[in-house]
Amino acid sequence: MFKRWLDEALEFAIQLRKIDDTAVRQICVSSPIMINRGCEEQFQYEFAQHIPQSLLEFYASASSCFGFTYEIDVNSRIYGGPDIIDADRIDDARVFCKNAAEIHNDVYPETENKWENAFPLIYVCNGDLIALDCEEGNADPPVVYLCHDEEYHYSLADSLMAFLIEWQKIKFIGPEIWELEKWGFIDGPGGSLDVSRGRLSELNNEFAQFLGTG
Repeated sequence: MFKRWLDEALEFAIQLRKIDDTAVRQICVSSPIMINRGCEEQFQYEFAQHIPQSLLEFYASASSCFGFTYEIDVNSRIYGGPDIIDADRIDDARVFCKNAAEIHNDVYPETENKWENAFPLIYVCNGDLIALDCEEGNADPPVVYLCHDEEYHYSLADSLMAFLIEWQKIKFIGPEIWELEKWGFIDGPGGSLDVSRGRLSELNNEFAQFLGTG
C-alpha cells in the first residue's frame, strides 16, 4: 500500500525532472527499516515502540527516508513535494513538538494539547507542522496541520494513507496551509482538507501544460 504510493510519487517527480531538470530538488529514497527482536536489531525494535503503527508501516514497507520538493511556473508559480521526516530524525522532531507545546501553553493554550500529542510527519518551512494526532492513542491516527503562530489547527485526513492519497491528487502542493487555501482545498481557518471542492481542474491543467500532455 505505502510502497505503491511511494512508487507513484517518485514517478511524478521523475516526470517533472524530465521536462526541466531544475524543477525537482534532490530526491531522497532510502531502504525501509528492518524491525525484529534480535539483539543486533534491538535499537530498531525499541525505536518501533514509540511510533504510531501506520507511520511505522510506512518506514518498514516503503522507505525510512523519502522526500523531494519541486517548483514549476506555467501560468502561476506552483510548488510542493512530500518531504517525510526521516526515521532517524524522529527523536529530534518530537523534541520540536514538545518545545512548541510549551510555547503554546503560554500563547495559545487551546492548542497546547495538540502539539503535546502530535507525532511529527512533515516539517513546514515557516515552523508549522503536519503531524499525526495521537491524542486518542489509535494505531492509525488522523493527520492534522498545526500552526506555530495561530490558535487553531486544520484536519487533513482521518488516516496517514488517506492523507497521502488525497495530497497526491493535488500534486503534493504546499504543504503550507496558505497554498492549500489559495487553491481552495481548505475551507478557511481551522477547516479541513477537501480536494473535491477546490480548483483541481485548473491545477491539473497547469501540470498538463508543463508536461506537454494538455
